[in-house]
Amino acid sequence: MIVDYIGIGKALKEAMSDYTTSDQEAIDNANIRDSAYPKFQEKLEVCRNVFFNRFNYSKIFSKTITDSDMANLIRDGIDHILSYNEEMQKDFKDQAYQLKQAHTLCSSVTTEAEQREAAYIEAVRISVNRIGSSTSALSKAEINEQISELLHQSIQSEGVINLFQDFERGFSLFDPNFLEKIEKMEQKNLSVELLNKLLTDEIRSIVRTDIVKGEEFSERLKRIMKKYREGLVDNAEQLDRFAGIADVVNSEDAEYNLSNLQTTREELMKLAKEAMALEKEHESLGLSRAEMAFYHAVSNPENVQDFYTNDQLIQLTKDLTDSIADEMTSDWMMRESGRANVRRTIKRLLKRYKYPGNYNEAIQLVIKQAEHWDGMQIAT
Repeated sequence: MIVDYIGIGKALKEAMSDYTTSDQEAIDNANIRDSAYPKFQEKLEVCRNVFFNRFNYSKIFSKTITDSDMANLIRDGIDHILSYNEEMQKDFKDQAYQLKQAHTLCSSVTTEAEQREAAYIEAVRISVNRIGSSTSALSKAEINEQISELLHQSIQSEGVINLFQDFERGFSLFDPNFLEKIEKMEQKNLSVELLNKLLTDEIRSIVRTDIVKGEEFSERLKRIMKKYREGLVDNAEQLDRFAGIADVVNSEDAEYNLSNLQTTREELMKLAKEAMALEKEHESLGLSRAEMAFYHAVSNPENVQDFYTNDQLIQLTKDLTDSIADEMTSDWMMRESGRANVRRTIKRLLKRYKYPGNYNEAIQLVIKQAEHWDGMQIAT
């Protein structure tokens, strides 16, 4: 069976169709390896000379490199790739994946140095993918296990690679020391992407119960990361412009990038602290989680908080939550009459409290929030 990893399967199949069955059986794996090896060398050269052309990872060729040094080198490589804009990062992942595919077919004929280099590039690719994944949670243990297994198979490394040894408890915004450790990270691009990943996952959780705060945090995160990514200068273009100039690191672009990184990290850390504080906000106001979500819904317009005292706003929230809970039958969202009853209940309550905001907008927002709590214990 020929596994078409790099697009040569079709050509091989056509060529082999010219032979008899016995001829085909006589063809051994060497032909496949010979076809894949040049492709492997081509992709290795692309990764080395395009994406890592100004990044020195030569320590990987040392047989005495420690697990700690290997972890640092991989972490620095991740940070280097994350310094590119999104298009360049995608190109790297595509080329590195093709390198992996080709290596799968010809690993028995590659040199030890090639195996080490390919394993290093694959370790960086895997890590960049995991950090940027929008579908899976970020797990320190899983990343370490995957990288350790890769290096064990590729270069017979017996140790366990701990890419993030400073984060003993893994990645959690609720670890009291997490943000302090993030702030001290030398790999600033990596620290930004770690914060972005964790905040994205946390905000996704917030939106499920508190749509107003969740959407507010989500929009803020998008703005912060959009500005950050727009500020990323394509390293290849930047350094080409400064080719022949010794003091590249002191260029205005380099200084701007550093400032952009620092500002982005500070804004993300501020957002992270607010997201963590949200977890305890309902307790300080004496509200349940559901009540807190409705509190944010009715107080969303700025003038509302100026119109009521905090005690009045809390009481409005409690009455609103109780009234809605009474109308939320199992099928209220499916029946127009059920939705109409909820709308009337909300409107009556807002009128009783002389609500200063737009009634229709408030009603729609509260109903939208109620839909998020449907099927859950709304009063707890």
